[in-house]
Amino acid sequence: MNLKKQIRRIIREEVKLSSSFKRRILKFKEIIKNSYAMQNPCDFEDFTQFMMGIHLEIEAYSSGDYDSDYIENESGWLTYKEGFYFVETYMIDELKDYYYQMCKNND
Repeated sequence: MNLKKQIRRIIREEVKLSSSFKRRILKFKEIIKNSYAMQNPCDFEDFTQFMMGIHLEIEAYSSGDYDSDYIENESGWLTYKEGFYFVETYMIDELKDYYYQMCKNND
């Protein structure tokens, strides 16, 4: 695939994310990095369970059920669908590397 086609594909994928989410991508990444799952990755049986923990955190943040001084009104711009899509599309390799680096003896 040439560069022009790759750029078009990336732009089309980015359209799946709302403008309000795109403006807060760095904040979303901070939410994930400060989540329980990221702070305690070896508490999970394997990488699949770890990712389920990440998804539960996204669901809690997006529904507004998460009680934290750090997070304010996430349900206004964060939807589970967008959070799930972003993690599975753009963060999965980083999360996998992190999990296996931190929990070398788990799998």
